Amino acid sequence: MGIFCRSFVMETAFPLEQALERLLLAVELREFQGTVSPKGFSIRRIISYNNSFRPQIRGRFEPSVAGTKIVGEMKMTSLGHLILVALSVPFVVLFILRAPAPDSIEDVMKPFALPLFFYLLGWIAFAAEARIARKSLSQLWESARGENDRAFPI
Repeated sequence: MGIFCRSFVMETAFPLEQALERLLLAVELREFQGTVSPKGFSIRRIISYNNSFRPQIRGRFEPSVAGTKIVGEMKMTSLGHLILVALSVPFVVLFILRAPAPDSIEDVMKPFALPLFFYLLGWIAFAAEARIARKSLSQLWESARGENDRAFPI
């Protein structure tokens, strides 16, 4: 699991069919977009602003003693990775081509400072969107939750 990947497990007292219906309804009501089937789901949260780092959410439903277990993973899309690479590579290449021979370890590390900053910003944006998406998904199944049910990241 990388920094742009979050696994999660959610449990609900809803039976499998009802848990599936609640996610289908969220897609129909345009809170999420994507596909939902009894075998699993692949969705993204619909937002009113641009954020290429919002996660693609894939998961599956599993019957459990308490009702249904939802096991999933949130990953950054290929577009988000492409943006990070497109922002980072030119700085490293330009710095290496224009820099004199390094005299110290600091000189060697300089071309990587700005790309690391871009990756940090991308990670913060991804983590924030993943947290919002997990909260939205958790609320779909919350009303049937008993005191032993939980929604937690792995």
